[in-house]
Amino acid sequence: MIVDRPNNNNPDTARIAGYEVVSRFEYLGLVITNTGDCEPEIRRRIAMARSSTTKLTRIWKDTSITIKTKLRLLRILIFPIATYAAETWTVKMADRRRIDALEMWCYRRMLRIP
Repeated sequence: MIVDRPNNNNPDTARIAGYEVVSRFEYLGLVITNTGDCEPEIRRRIAMARSSTTKLTRIWKDTSITIKTKLRLLRILIFPIATYAAETWTVKMADRRRIDALEMWCYRRMLRIP
């Protein structure tokens, strides 16, 4: 597969036998787009972290587990999912707000605050 510049598919690259020109693909767990924008990857990571947080509902509801332990589980299990390869992201203000909202949502879910 070849990722070409946005709206600039070179006819020469389309003629390479056996290769397909695409606008985005997943490589080593990351979504790479032809625009170089990180927003799709950030949205995907947030969705994955939300899904993982929801799967731990039984743990969040268990009163025999301390808040300290629940907080450690959140930091060890959920936040790495959301921040995988974050050092390569170009974060805009809107993306930063999404990440902050995810963090707050996870804490509220863990503490069962509606």
